Amino acid sequence: MGSSSVTAATINAVTSLGNGTDGDVISDITAVSNGQLVRLGVAATVTTRISTDSGIENVVGSDGGDYIIGSSSANSIFGGAGADYINPGLGADTITGGADADSIVLRETTASADTVVFSGATTATNGADSITGFVVANDILSFASVLTSGSLANGTTGTTITLASTGALATEGTSIAVATNKVYVAQVANVALIDTAAEVITALTDTGVMDAVDVAAGATAILVISGADSTTAAYVYGVVNDATATVGAGELVLIGTITTDSTTLTTANFAFYRLGN
Repeated sequence: MGSSSVTAATINAVTSLGNGTDGDVISDITAVSNGQLVRLGVAATVTTRISTDSGIENVVGSDGGDYIIGSSSANSIFGGAGADYINPGLGADTITGGADADSIVLRETTASADTVVFSGATTATNGADSITGFVVANDILSFASVLTSGSLANGTTGTTITLASTGALATEGTSIAVATNKVYVAQVANVALIDTAAEVITALTDTGVMDAVDVAAGATAILVISGADSTTAAYVYGVVNDATATVGAGELVLIGTITTDSTTLTTANFAFYRLGN
């Protein structure tokens, strides 16, 4: 397996990268203005600057809005800054959108798991990504770059995540505590009540549909919320709370909208470790 890189200078000088070695990386394309098109797994020239062969498996994007298409191999794709379009193709891929609002289109529907890595819990560090094609039986959401020794706040039985009833979520007197470095998974009755950050902030206040959920003061946490009336949409919110427990505007932001085949997530859909650890 190779570990070589192709830099911006090389990209600007050639129209074809030729045959790569498995594990080769296209990286540092920041010198290419206005984003860059990279297609993995094809030999034909895609732009006048880049053509890749199937041996190139990994890409680090530019600071522009890149358009990156993966191969059937296990690709590792980091979009970098800019609003990127990333289609990792088939294979067990690892996709990090990076900063800005990225569009991540998952295509693998078999046993090979795609892992979407969140870069942060804020708009500045992650952006509001759109993730489509998520398959609950296979795919993974990784918060290793967001949380320190993260874990689920929910109770679990095997791989089943225990969800609070809609009544329990709305009951002020019984607190559901969400400490720092936790992910809390919730399902309310109506998705229309939680599909924006402003709505979730309202839902967390007194008499809201998530009144019982209390994010600790000073906590960095993740809320993954869906509605019982929609089986295909889930929303990922990053919370960076200040010194008071009440979550206010700017302390909770949308970092991911997921289109999925099911909103019944399991423990297998979450990762809190970095690759190689």
